Amino acid sequence: MTVVLALAVSASALVLNSASRMAASHRDQIALNENIESFLAQAAALGDSYTCCSGVCTTTPPAASATQDGGNANSSCATNNPRDDRYFFPFQDNPTTTSALFGLNTCRVGGVSGQPCNREPDAVTEVCKDPNVNLLLGPLKTAIDALAVPPNAGVTTAIQPSKTIRITITDTINNRVARVYDLYPPMARFCA
Repeated sequence: MTVVLALAVSASALVLNSASRMAASHRDQIALNENIESFLAQAAALGDSYTCCSGVCTTTPPAASATQDGGNANSSCATNNPRDDRYFFPFQDNPTTTSALFGLNTCRVGGVSGQPCNREPDAVTEVCKDPNVNLLLGPLKTAIDALAVPPNAGVTTAIQPSKTIRITITDTINNRVARVYDLYPPMARFCA
């Protein structure tokens, strides 16, 4: 009888221990998923605020624009509101810009190659072209890479030819890919 009782107690302890480990693992997975969602929300917010209207691609909205807030009449940005579709692409040339933008010495302007690349609309149009996708999305990738990595996760980012940034998040505890997310920022939609 004591042997049977000892086996029953031992089996019960084993089942309770196993159930406890499963519950802890489940809680860890829920926490990881919540942290991943938070990270992706931060990355999406950076993508939503990403603009090239000033001739420099950045996640920081322009301080002033030509048409709002008593802004600078020379500004190439029509607005500093990311909810306005004029926020993303330069609407005019800033005449005070005289150096090459994006490190491009020449642009194709009005169908003519080899033109100086110092006008914001021309430079951003050039950066929007397929071979320049790294120039277009590089600053956004850098901003995403600077975000705090979720606990128990690894994050890698890669610029894709489709003008997206692929974010791959791995579960470092279970050594598996937890999420793959392609971020397509609104700015990239202005690159036809």
